[in-house]
This record gives sequence, structure tokens and C-alpha cells, in this order.
Amino acid sequence: MYSAHTPAEELQRLRDEADIAEARSREAAPSGPPVPHDEFMTQLDDEDSREAAS
Repeated sequence: MYSAHTPAEELQRLRDEADIAEARSREAAPSGPPVPHDEFMTQLDDEDSREAAS
């Protein structure tokens, strides 16, 4: 069944999918030391904020 999403919900869904894809790519090819989940999510939020501001 199709569920209509508001533009804000759709944007959040797309961001979540991008976050998941980025996390998977980092797991597949770690390029540095392990980062705790909370710190990683903070980094992603910071990146999203910078991108939204530009």
C-alpha cells in the first residue's frame, strides 16, 4: 500500500538512506580508526548541516 509522505518526511527518508549507504561503504572499506556510533552520527549530522547551509 502506498503511503503519501510530506516533503519533509521524504527528505528525511532520503537522508536516512544516504546515511545508511555511507555507513555501509565505510564498513566495506574502513579508511581510519573505528568511530563510535554516536560520534559517527554526529559527524553525519554536521555534514548534513554544512550541506544544507551551502
